Formats: sequence, C-alpha cells, structure tokens
Amino acid sequence: FLPPESMQGFKPNQLGAMPLDVMASFQPAQFMFLPSIAVSGLDAEQFEALSPEVFEGFQLGHIKKLPTEFFSEFDPKAFEQLPPEAMAGFKPKTFNALALDVIRSLQPDQLAGLKKQVVKRFEIDQFKALSPDVFGGFQLGQIRKLPTDFFSEFDPKAFEQLSPEAMAGFKPKTFNALALDVIRSLQPDQLAGLKKQIIRRFDSDQFGALPTESFAGFQNEQIQALPNDLIAEISPKEFSELSSNALSGLMPKAAQNLDPAVFEKLDAVQMGGLKPRTLRKLNPDQVDVIPADAFSGMTMDQGRKMNEVVASYFDPAQIRSLQLEFLASLPDPVFSLLEDDLSASQLNGLDNL
Repeated sequence: FLPPESMQGFKPNQLGAMPLDVMASFQPAQFMFLPSIAVSGLDAEQFEALSPEVFEGFQLGHIKKLPTEFFSEFDPKAFEQLPPEAMAGFKPKTFNALALDVIRSLQPDQLAGLKKQVVKRFEIDQFKALSPDVFGGFQLGQIRKLPTDFFSEFDPKAFEQLSPEAMAGFKPKTFNALALDVIRSLQPDQLAGLKKQIIRRFDSDQFGALPTESFAGFQNEQIQALPNDLIAEISPKEFSELSSNALSGLMPKAAQNLDPAVFEKLDAVQMGGLKPRTLRKLNPDQVDVIPADAFSGMTMDQGRKMNEVVASYFDPAQIRSLQLEFLASLPDPVFSLLEDDLSASQLNGLDNL
C-alpha cells in the first residue's frame, strides 16, 4: 500500500473511490497525512470499514471535515484511539451526536483537548456518562463553561480527579452548588487552586465539611479572604495542617478570635510564617500554650517589629528557644525585658556575633 507521505495529494473523490478492503487496511500514519478535505469524500461504509487502530492517525482537521452523520456511528474502541489534538476538531453538534457508550470511553487527555464551547453544550446525560477518571482532564476554561446545573450532579470520586489548575475555573455560584459530600473529598492541592472569591463566600456548612488534611492547601490570600467567624471555628488539628505561607495571611483581628488550643501544636516553621503585626496582637492565653520549640522559628523581621506587650507574655523556656539572629534584631527595650531569662549560651553567642 502507499507510503504515508504519498497520501498528501489525495482528493475527496479519490478517497471516496477506494474499495472497502483497502479502507480496512489503512494505517494510522497513512491517515495522518491525508488532507483534511479528503475525508469529506468518505461514505458510511468506508467509515465503518476503518479499523479502530487507524483512528490514532486522525487529526483536528479530519474531525472537522468528517460528515456529521458519521459521528453517531463512532465505535467506542475506535474513539479511544483519537489523539488529544484531534478532539479540538469536535463542534457542539458533532460531539452531541456521539452515543453515550462512546462518551463513556472518553480519556482524560481527550477531554482536555475539547474546546470549551463543546463542554458548554454538554447534555446532562453526557455529563453523567463520563467516567470518574476522565475528570482529571478537565481544564480551567472548561469548568468555567460547564452548565451551572451540572455542578449539583458532581460525584465525589469524579471530583477528586479534578486538577488544581481546573479548580480555578469555579465561580462562587458553581462551587456553592456542590453537595457537601463532594466538598468532603476536596484535596489540599485542589483547595490551593480555588480563587479567593470562592473562599470569601464559604458558608459554615461548607467550611465544616472540609477534610482536615485539606487545610494543608490553604494559601495566604485565601486565609485573608476567609471570614473571621469561620477562622474562629478552626480546630487544633486543622490549624496544625496550615503551612507557614497560609499563616502569613492570618490577620490580627482573625487571630484574636482563635481558641488558644489551636496554638498548642504550633511548630517552628509555622511560627516563622506569622506576620509581625499578628504576633503583636496575640493574647496571653494564646502565647502561653505555644510550645517552646516553636519560638526557634521566629524571624529577624518578627524581632525588629516585636513590642514589649507581647514579649512580656513569653515564659523562660520560650525565651531560651529564641535564635541569636532574632535576639539581635530586637528593639533595645524588648531585649532588656527578656535579657534576664536568656541562657548563658545565648548571651555568649550574642557577644560573638
């Protein structure tokens, strides 16, 4: 049979004249080189004669030029072979002509290749036919265009597959349409991908449904956007999952509303993430329960902006955990307040700086 490169000159009438046994012997590499316009010459019998493997050679232009009536005849095994770049050739009309069995065979990278206009025109039966695994292919623009009434139909297992990048496509209205069971499946990297406008509109039920481990995904801008009354609901376990980046978004007023118990497991890395102005607003009960080891994470910036009020809450064990760089950065009045409780090694170390 003809070498792949020789297929480039084929015209619709030439392809349409090919016998069925020749069509059945077509190879993917040969089909790949066919001009897009040539496939418009295929008849239904020729299309059905193509082996499933040959669909791997279909290109974007081939899908665009394929007669519309052929799409209802697609075989699931053949459809699975379509490369992701060919999927961009689908139009709403041609994709909607596919049988549900074909849509059930859709792969994640194929879904990723669909134009957002096609996703916008999904029908509810098509959406429900998508396998959970395929949701890993959803892109930001596709989530934006997905019909709003579909979000209440999300399955938790399918939702778990959404990429962090896709999460940025949620709007407050579409995220609020999700069932609480779906929100309970939210992963840390998915939470990190949500826009702060979504976080700002969390309600108490949604916030309460977040799995504890998902708190590791919070970013500083998201914590800033989180309503203060919801921050006050954070449990010690949830707080222990927050990164130093997330804690850098904790504002003074929000911190004051936190139960002292959340600070009991604060570690050195988290401590270093707190903004100086937030540290200055902590109350005695909150400071009192912070583990002494956490104080080793305090930074020079925190030291330079430390005031006497909050420093007066530090106990001797906490003070003896402070690093030399932090101590050297303290304003003189604050250093004088802490000096009597410094260890001999701290004092010697400061003399040698």
